[in-house]
Amino acid sequence: MKRCAERNRVVFDTNIVISGLLNPAGVPSRILQYLTLEIYELLVSEEILAEYQATLNKFGKIRNRVRKGLLKKIHEYATRVRPKEKIEVIKEDPADNKFLECAVAGKASALVSGDRDLLNLKEFRGIEIIKAADYLKALDSLVAKLR
Repeated sequence: MKRCAERNRVVFDTNIVISGLLNPAGVPSRILQYLTLEIYELLVSEEILAEYQATLNKFGKIRNRVRKGLLKKIHEYATRVRPKEKIEVIKEDPADNKFLECAVAGKASALVSGDRDLLNLKEFRGIEIIKAADYLKALDSLVAKLR
């Protein structure tokens, strides 16, 4: 498959990564499978990477080899972003602001999340905040066009 010329830039909330590992047949897992095809560009900050790792380490259900494999894939394919602006929009769970900071700094087109606080925003500074199922539909459509 040829690489998409204009890949969309995206940030994943931690719940997308965790769900992708816990349910290999689920929507988040299918989204993560597209990472190595470079259909989209995953944006991460050091703070997000640390949260991914810390949260993944809490799940004993996920074999250590599988956790390390996903983290390696994220380190290999994701683009690191260094947010310069502190954003304080999510008051209910201020830790969620790091995803907005990364999305803004990386000029993301979307932030994919299952978190109600983020989803309630719908968009932030032109960045669409969407559920995994909606993002997967867009990816599937893009892949169909590339074939």
